[in-house]
Amino acid sequence: MKKREFKSGRVSLKLISKDCLNERVESFWNCYEEMNSREKRETVKELLSTLHKSRKQSEQMTMKL
Repeated sequence: MKKREFKSGRVSLKLISKDCLNERVESFWNCYEEMNSREKRETVKELLSTLHKSRKQSEQMTMKL
């Protein structure tokens, strides 16, 4: 898997409403339930990887403040 690097600079954050977030989570969950076990494992790995990258990026952003 190719390692991605983030460029330092402007980062735009998108705020969404709670209702919109709930819709997105429900939609994702419906798709997740229909996946086979291999697809579920891959999806969870991707989500954990994204979570780790997001945490690291937010820590870097707060350190700059």
